Amino acid sequence: MESVFSWLGLGNEGERIFSVVANADDPLEGWNVYLTRLLKFPFDAVVSEPQDEGPLDYKDKVQVQSICGTDDMYGILVDVTFGLRQYLFPLCDLSVRDKKSPNYLPVHDYSVWFANR
Repeated sequence: MESVFSWLGLGNEGERIFSVVANADDPLEGWNVYLTRLLKFPFDAVVSEPQDEGPLDYKDKVQVQSICGTDDMYGILVDVTFGLRQYLFPLCDLSVRDKKSPNYLPVHDYSVWFANR
């Protein structure tokens, strides 16, 4: 119960997160459904977290093509292109490049939730 209602103390951001996780039996699946319905693809993003391994690294610019599913460890996985190559990548490690994009806040809110779940 506390993990759901604790978001309400974070102002507008917390209220948006609460609206996604409050009615979901599985919060990660709730985010998956919410973002699948809301996000417009493709969109430009940047790797916002340093990567220990893999072909992508901090500040690499990618294009997000679609949501591919979920993973307990990595959260929502998206299909991204980097140059001519395609990769499966965790959405929580990306930021939407255009802060005015309607995709910006939902991806940001998801990343905040994922980092603090």
